[in-house]
Amino acid sequence: MQKKELRKLRRLNATKAMIRLAAVNEGKCERKESSWHKTDCKRKYGIFMRAQNLGKYIKIAIFIPDDLNDGRKKPRFEVFLNVKGSEYITREWGKDETELWRTARIDNLDYAYYVKGNDKYSYMYYSQKEAWMEPSQARYIAELMGMKEGSRGYKAVRTWQERIQKQNIAEKERREQLPWDEDMKLVPDRMPDGFEKWWQKEVISKHFIFYTYDRDGAKEGYCSYCESMVQLKEKPKHNLESRCPKCHRKIIYKADSKVQRLETTTYECQLVQRTGEGIVVRYFEVWKSYRWRGPESPDYKAHEYKRVLFFEDKVHRTYKWGIYKNKFDRWIPGDMYNNRSVIPVYRKNMTQIFRTFLKKSSLKEWIRSGRNVNVGAYLIDEEKNPVIEKLVKIGLLDLAGTWEIRTDNNFLIDKNETELTKMLRLDRMRLERLKKINPKKIETLEWMQMDKLNRSPFDDGMISYFGENGIKPSDIAFVSDKMTFMQIYNYMRRQQQGTKDSPRQILRTWDDYYSMAATEKMDVSNEQIYKPKDLRKAHADVIAMREMAGMDKLAGEKKKKWPKVDKVCRTLQKYEYKGDKYCIVAPKGILDIVKEGTILKHCIHTCDFYYDRMEQQESYILFLRRAETPDTPYYTLEVEPGGNIRQKRTVGDNQNEDFKECIPFLNEWQQWVKKNMSREEKKLAERSDMRRKKNYKKLREDGNRVWHGKLAGQLLADVLEADFMEVM
Repeated sequence: MQKKELRKLRRLNATKAMIRLAAVNEGKCERKESSWHKTDCKRKYGIFMRAQNLGKYIKIAIFIPDDLNDGRKKPRFEVFLNVKGSEYITREWGKDETELWRTARIDNLDYAYYVKGNDKYSYMYYSQKEAWMEPSQARYIAELMGMKEGSRGYKAVRTWQERIQKQNIAEKERREQLPWDEDMKLVPDRMPDGFEKWWQKEVISKHFIFYTYDRDGAKEGYCSYCESMVQLKEKPKHNLESRCPKCHRKIIYKADSKVQRLETTTYECQLVQRTGEGIVVRYFEVWKSYRWRGPESPDYKAHEYKRVLFFEDKVHRTYKWGIYKNKFDRWIPGDMYNNRSVIPVYRKNMTQIFRTFLKKSSLKEWIRSGRNVNVGAYLIDEEKNPVIEKLVKIGLLDLAGTWEIRTDNNFLIDKNETELTKMLRLDRMRLERLKKINPKKIETLEWMQMDKLNRSPFDDGMISYFGENGIKPSDIAFVSDKMTFMQIYNYMRRQQQGTKDSPRQILRTWDDYYSMAATEKMDVSNEQIYKPKDLRKAHADVIAMREMAGMDKLAGEKKKKWPKVDKVCRTLQKYEYKGDKYCIVAPKGILDIVKEGTILKHCIHTCDFYYDRMEQQESYILFLRRAETPDTPYYTLEVEPGGNIRQKRTVGDNQNEDFKECIPFLNEWQQWVKKNMSREEKKLAERSDMRRKKNYKKLREDGNRVWHGKLAGQLLADVLEADFMEVM
């Protein structure tokens, strides 16, 4: 429809009858509370319509009741219908006489149902009851559009537009699907004779031997691969994995009485066929199942889910079996998702294809090497990256199969060249060296390219060591200004001796050590620093030094806040005690407490109330150690002056099973403390006991609970009381 032609048609204004009806159009209003509107008003007429036959077109003018009540006689919408041409369009008029052309049906136009109320949060919502149109006009336009009796006015226009829209959509979809169907006609209807047997036997790799249970052991069973009864050489057991004594395939024993329904997992395979001048790669999902009718009757199922068609002009199109616009299943355009997965391919019909359509492709060499491949993805990658074909044909299959080679933006490959040596940025001598190495990773090529730029050639062993372990020249740049690549290579190999670390792990440790050493202002220009004799030990030493620096800082902060704690610690040596297996050690100051908490990863060194209790001499921090290793943190104790133990915690704020072995020693120590207490310590013990009980009571009143760890959710007072060890 020509808008220029439609603009020449005269405008239809509202009639007096419309204006009169709009004035008395308000219906009953119901008060509603919601986030959208406050009042819902039912109108008798939602819109008013007026029609005119203009020969080639039918013009429908639509008026909004609010516009008519505001004195606007011009229509809000003008719907133009070309009945013979089966087309329609709508013009919307704004209040400032701006026009907007719409292709929406009459029932999808934006009628003004929402009208602002008295305040900015109040709205009146008008429900459309029906559309008003002069009866004779309603009948007339229904006849012009060929509508049945009963469909008049608004309903007639809507029904006609729906029909036209469906026809237009159907025609558009037909045109869209036509080239797809033409492609699908190229796909052969018939599969190769041996294809079905191949995927049933070779692709579905899970096979069974079904047997009838016998107390003395079944002597024969049915092999699903041999498809015959076989004599068993071992006593079968349900679900036992073994091999068939006849075909020697891997099988799983299945007892008849225990099999009601059995289904294998889904396997994938692909089939390549000629399509006249091109080929199609067809992808299948296959599986088999048994609904017990006997082992001889499995149900084999195959679902073709993707097709990739290749043509002579290097064009390819991919299709998948899917839902077309949520309507029905059919072949629709798809993409090569999961491009680099390897899928078994049927090979018995490939000879002729390799002689014709794929005679220039390296796919033949790839498949004959015994490797599985995604044929469609391989051919697409080969077309985009010609270096793949050349690498495969000289035997560098592992390098050709790397992800980096198959990507479009690999900076190591010169795609503007056609000769392989120039593509790889090498010369013939280095290409021969690369062939001897037969690399599996792209980094080896990068090292060989760097060798070409170097004044003296690199050792092939070094190139292979770095490249095949995924180490790039940039990965060792942190130290390459101090050592040659050969020195780095020899150093890493020495550091690797006697460990299970991979070269990449050695390099990560070295890089991490170097970075930390530089941060700690160590002289990394010194050979003894940047190239330590024992890298792992040097790495551990730097970590310990950094941790010590952090502990020193935290200890300094705590000393400023709790200046008396160090003085209290110097008095705690009187609590030190040594037994055959365990000993009690006192901290010399806050730094020792911080070290203990850091190593055992609990909160003893960060919680201020422990330092407060020590200053008040309500409780002390002491260390339980093994007698043979008195300097190694084991358990941290919170102890009252009289020897009562409030808490005992090890790594992660836990108390493990091994603590039970410590209890006799701790009881012995408590008795020793009790025996040697002074009068002042007894007073401190009584005050500590009173404060502890008062604290437990308050914790219960407040309902405090443990929020983390194994005891999460329990009342804190219950946990503390259960942990308490009183001097007996």
